[in-house]
Amino acid sequence: MEAIKKGLALNPDLETKGMLLINQALIHDVLNDSESAKKILGKIIFDKESTIANVEIAKFVLKSIATGS
Repeated sequence: MEAIKKGLALNPDLETKGMLLINQALIHDVLNDSESAKKILGKIIFDKESTIANVEIAKFVLKSIATGS
């Protein structure tokens, strides 16, 4: 989580920022904080600056979290 926070603080490009946030959401989910994970993924999905790849990955991860698979 610390590495993700450091990466986000360095003002990464949009693709990298999205991947860092997706990984942050996955960590939250593993730590039994699925609500935080869902919020992070929702922000990625609806953020106009998110890349198409990040949106699709976030949708996939969100679906996995929601269904428990």
